Amino acid sequence: MDTPTVLDDWDSNFTAGRGGYAPVVIVDHIEAGTEAGTDTWFHNPASDVSSHYSVAKDGTIRKHVKVQDTA
Repeated sequence: MDTPTVLDDWDSNFTAGRGGYAPVVIVDHIEAGTEAGTDTWFHNPASDVSSHYSVAKDGTIRKHVKVQDTA
């Protein structure tokens, strides 16, 4: 198995910290559309959406929000 490409692609749509809560589950959402479209939406402050990670069809992983922060 090849090592996936991992990119820092930080978004501005997040809340610093976790308010004292620790992660307990992973939620997997399916993107509707292209990876480029998702990135554009995540980088748009008006969308007010984000995720910690996304995985493209080619296996590329993008880090959008730091784990210690709230997406």
